[in-house]
Amino acid sequence: MKFSIGLVMSKNHNLVILTFLFSFNSLAEISLPLPGVPIDNSVLENRMKESETRGAFVPGDEFEEVDIKTKKTSVYVPEDAEDAGLDSEVTRREKLKNFGSTVPHSMEGGDSYQRLSNRDLLYQFQGEGSKSFGFYYIQDTYDVSDANGIYNRTYGENVSQAMRGGSVHISYERFWVHDKVFLGWGMNFGVGLSQGKGSFTSSGVSGGQSTTKFSLWTLPLDLGLVFEVPLGNWLKVGVSGGPSAMGLYQHRDDKDNREGGKHLRQVSYGYYGRANLKISMSHFMPSQAVRNLKAYTMTKMYLTLEARMQEFNNFQDDLSITGQSFGLGFAFEYL
Repeated sequence: MKFSIGLVMSKNHNLVILTFLFSFNSLAEISLPLPGVPIDNSVLENRMKESETRGAFVPGDEFEEVDIKTKKTSVYVPEDAEDAGLDSEVTRREKLKNFGSTVPHSMEGGDSYQRLSNRDLLYQFQGEGSKSFGFYYIQDTYDVSDANGIYNRTYGENVSQAMRGGSVHISYERFWVHDKVFLGWGMNFGVGLSQGKGSFTSSGVSGGQSTTKFSLWTLPLDLGLVFEVPLGNWLKVGVSGGPSAMGLYQHRDDKDNREGGKHLRQVSYGYYGRANLKISMSHFMPSQAVRNLKAYTMTKMYLTLEARMQEFNNFQDDLSITGQSFGLGFAFEYL
């Protein structure tokens, strides 16, 4: 038993000695002073020189100064794709789509930035819109004729309590080419309403006015080609035209829904032409225009002056609607 205890103590004693020697060597390597051991000043001096030339976190790296160049304006954008380290494959259109956000690694290597005013940014949007949405109102000043002159006796300007309310159109356009000129296709859908009292006739001669109220809805649908030319940054002129169809829906208030003649429907094919002058509203509200680009990818807002020509003379009844009229509207271009 005594021999066993002595053997264990001998082994523990050797383990303590080995641990102490290993610790002594490790502390010496990292140049920490040990009790009773003389300090080597040359080692400390070398360590201090190394700490002066090396970075705080990454040894051997040094921070480079970045020259920030700015102008007195509002929104930060990279000054140039190459100078800012942008990938050359990133197109101008893609950068506009990501306006207001930073693509990872897109600023690497950049040494300068530029501030552009909101108005300067608007000039970069020019020619970038690939589609357009709008709505406009057209007065009802078309020429309407029929065999017996019933339309004019019911909805004519000289008829009391008659109303030709005009039509509201919704338009959509898509451009194949959008740069110095715009070329694409477009469609329009409109809704118009005319109302008036019927009239009594005797041997083809108009008599007194009846109490029956007639309502006539016009529903044109257009499909055609669109051609537009910008006149600087503020104006744009455009023309469009093509085939069209118009539906007529008439009802009278003196009959029950189950009676015949309560509702009348007919359709005619024809063609249309449209011309407009677009006035940029974005340049009057540059801050709002920049916000619209960031939120909705909207490149331009326009006030539009409209002119429309149409011809429909293939209804089931002997009726034709032709001529031209004018109106006002709004249009919005998007990337």
